[in-house]
Amino acid sequence: MIFSLSSRPIAIKVSLAGNRYAIVGEHQVCASTILPTKDFYYPGRKYEGIQIYVDLAVIREAKGRDFLSELGIHADGIVELFCGSDGLYLHRMSEAVFALAGEVWQMREEPETGLLRYFTVRILHELMEMPCESESDTYFTRSQRI
Repeated sequence: MIFSLSSRPIAIKVSLAGNRYAIVGEHQVCASTILPTKDFYYPGRKYEGIQIYVDLAVIREAKGRDFLSELGIHADGIVELFCGSDGLYLHRMSEAVFALAGEVWQMREEPETGLLRYFTVRILHELMEMPCESESDTYFTRSQRI
């Protein structure tokens, strides 16, 4: 998941169906089941946002005894609700999600593991309150420019 805080759009160049990539714009959240490939990049030198990687295989193997599940976050439920058949969710962040992502961003110089876990759970709980449908289809072929 990517939470974009900057005014500059972030290109996430992944192997989507049809040789496309997605643009995560200012104040957008992107949830995806698509694993980054060697084509994965952030254009430009400045990226302001946070990423949360959740390894579904590890969570499934833990059978409910993982950190997220024990705190009420069901990763498979997030995938089912938000990623749908194409594996990608793009939506403008709610005010609550944006505020939490901003707090995490402020800790970027000296992150503390306990606080990062705390904010991850809060952000994911807030994400579950957002609309389940992507806001727009922001997909492009590799030949198109940003």
